[in-house]
Amino acid sequence: MHNRKQSKRKQNKQNKRKECKTNKTKEKKKNMKDKNIKSNKKKTNEKKTKQTKEKKRIRKRKE
Repeated sequence: MHNRKQSKRKQNKQNKRKECKTNKTKEKKKNMKDKNIKSNKKKTNEKKTKQTKEKKRIRKRKE
């Protein structure tokens, strides 16, 4: 009986550890994804501003 209890405890500990690890990796992946999304948004915004500036410059030249 005693051995069974011990092994069960050990197994529970291992499972908790595994769960914690997977949660951490999930969190990291999510954070990376968020960062990528933010950086992509920033890049597109920069492109848009560049394009509008270019258009304005062209308009000024025409006038």
